[in-house]
Amino acid sequence: AITAGGSCCLVSEVLYSGFFGRFSVVLRMAQSAIQDPFYVVKEEVLSSFNSAKQLYMRWKDLYDSGNIHDNHEFDWTQGELVNQIRNIEWDLEDLEESVQIAETNRARYRLDAQELQSRRYFVTSTRQSIQDMRRAVMDPAVKQKKEMLQRDALLASTATMQEKDKYEKARRAVEEDNERFVENSQAQQQVLIQQQDADLTQLEETLGRLGEIGIAIKDEAELHNQLLTETNDEADKVQGRLDSAMKEIKKTIESAKS
Repeated sequence: AITAGGSCCLVSEVLYSGFFGRFSVVLRMAQSAIQDPFYVVKEEVLSSFNSAKQLYMRWKDLYDSGNIHDNHEFDWTQGELVNQIRNIEWDLEDLEESVQIAETNRARYRLDAQELQSRRYFVTSTRQSIQDMRRAVMDPAVKQKKEMLQRDALLASTATMQEKDKYEKARRAVEEDNERFVENSQAQQQVLIQQQDADLTQLEETLGRLGEIGIAIKDEAELHNQLLTETNDEADKVQGRLDSAMKEIKKTIESAKS
């Protein structure tokens, strides 16, 4: 039979012996397991318990961080931890059954009261630790906290979306105002351009008429100048004839006096 002290000796042999020594230890443990399965199951429970404890510490760190409402690692860790706790509880049931079997056959397994008490304590203390983990993980406060954080995140997201919508509406309003201003400015510019075109057309027509009037005035002035020139020429001729006539009259008067 394997006692607690015998188990420590076997572990020491596994750690420090060579290949053949390890093979011998494995063989002896297998033989002992046939007689007393407690330590085989205990090693499995200890290994699973240490793994679950590490998962629990990680779960607690994530929980204390407050970021659990949208954290895939937290969800995975919690689910994996629950699975491991369930498996350990099943192993503890097997382990407790092995204790009961050994207790009914103490003579066969050569177990004293202290060894039985040690085995019961291991099962009880391990189950208590596992139950503590389960209560912490399955505590309704965890679900409530997660739902509260999800609700707060949803409200914050909704508020953010509303703020974005408000900003977007304000931006669209500004853009629409700018578009209307541009359209109005373009319309006003188009009206001004059309008015300027009309004014330029009218000015062009006025200038055309003024040009025609100027040409007519020029022609009229040239005609007047020609008439004045002809009148002056005619006046000079008349003056010449008058001068000649006056001379003739003067000679006639002088001849008459003499």
